[in-house]
Amino acid sequence: MTDRVAPNAFRILTEFRLQLHRLLAADQKFAREHGKLTADETLVLLTIKSPCEEKVTVSRLVTWLEMDRTVVMETVDALVRRGLVARTRDRSDRRCFQLTTTPAGDLWVTPLVDEALLRLAKEGPQLLLGLRQAIAHAMAHATRAAIPVRADVAEFALQRKAPRAV
Repeated sequence: MTDRVAPNAFRILTEFRLQLHRLLAADQKFAREHGKLTADETLVLLTIKSPCEEKVTVSRLVTWLEMDRTVVMETVDALVRRGLVARTRDRSDRRCFQLTTTPAGDLWVTPLVDEALLRLAKEGPQLLLGLRQAIAHAMAHATRAAIPVRADVAEFALQRKAPRAV
């Protein structure tokens, strides 16, 4: 099976995953230091705060985040206890609760997003270059395995330069 995989594909995929891991780890470190929140709490809080056409409920969080319902419930409970999230009974379905961030939650999430965006602006171009390399190797691998590759993905992967920061 390993003879089908190009030797440098392991290195390129590993480098990309490490870049992504470092970026996410730095965000999580900031979240822990800034607000003492776990990774799940940070993810749920950011998702609740994100603008959305639909009302945010536990069921929707479970679907969107692809997380276990019990984990989402415990995480929401912890955020409610900390005063970062509020539950409001849905007027159209009394069994459901709509989730929103509180003013304290809004205050907490703003510096986290600011820090994450600044870090992404700095490290994003290199991460994107690594992603392009990983996709190019994935496409070559798929071609050898006779799996069709979308043209738009091929075009993205074959761009050689990292995009300029704005």
